[in-house]
Amino acid sequence: MRNQRQQYVESVRQAELPEPDERTLAYLRDIVDEGTLGASNHVRLIQDLFEHLCDSARAGGHLRPTIEITRSFIARTRGADTPIIANSMRWLFRGLDARSDADVCEAVRERRRAWDRDAAQRLEAVVRSGVDALRDRSKILLFDYSSTVSAVVKALCEARDAPPTIVVFESRAIDGGWPYVQDLLALGVPFRFALDVAVEHEAEDADAVLLGVETLRRDGSLLNTIGSRMVARAAHAHGADVYGCCDLLKMDMSPRGSAPRPPTLKEFRVALLGSRDDTASTLELDVLVTTMAPELEAVPPELLRGYITDKGVVAPAEIGAAAEAYFERFAPVSDA
Repeated sequence: MRNQRQQYVESVRQAELPEPDERTLAYLRDIVDEGTLGASNHVRLIQDLFEHLCDSARAGGHLRPTIEITRSFIARTRGADTPIIANSMRWLFRGLDARSDADVCEAVRERRRAWDRDAAQRLEAVVRSGVDALRDRSKILLFDYSSTVSAVVKALCEARDAPPTIVVFESRAIDGGWPYVQDLLALGVPFRFALDVAVEHEAEDADAVLLGVETLRRDGSLLNTIGSRMVARAAHAHGADVYGCCDLLKMDMSPRGSAPRPPTLKEFRVALLGSRDDTASTLELDVLVTTMAPELEAVPPELLRGYITDKGVVAPAEIGAAAEAYFERFAPVSDA
């Protein structure tokens, strides 16, 4: 697991600000170092962090520089491939540049509550769409953790007399299957926990796949944890419907015509080599072995049946227009 928190500590020191407290570092562990998975979870944690900073940094008289350093750090790490991170931070601080520190802190607290309320309503709408779309499915595959997908699956199981067959892939790159295991155990439904390499076997008789979404794109594609395209391709080849599951605030609203940025590369050394000290010396591993790979990958629109969203099930070809119309109404995420 990475320790990007140290980069934040160094940035704070360079700015000659007080050292981050343990609570701040605990939030950052969950947000940028995979202590917690799921973009929606991270948005809530980010807002919790800024509310905490309003208390701690304001008391020391260094609120503004602390907020700016923290925003910049989160944007270039966790937010690099995930537009909802930038969208939510922009919304949280919109129009506050000229406000007093006290007004900024009060606005952050009020907006934090408003986001929770609105996010709960959006999630309820996504769940309703998912239950309607999946009510008659017999076998559903899940790859890589999404709290939104988990909520849909929970509601679907509760809405049926007998739950569908559920298969959770390990999603080894970030151990993304394990949170599903915990959620499903708590729900008390039977399921299968499968190796990533069993995807072809499990896809043969599946009729649906649910993927979380890190980034929606105007062309109808999505970005999600590496391995998502493998699962989508195998399922599509066997006739299963593949759905992205998210609210429309995950759309990348970069200017039209701009080239998509390549996914960020990640060092998977700990995941792959952390316990393999019996076959080669540490020096040999460091010198000869590289484990760099993209953390996310694109799933093209032709592999997707649609998106389960807070505005219903939307076809990939229509998702860009649907998100643009939504953003026009959702004024708080603009810079105006």
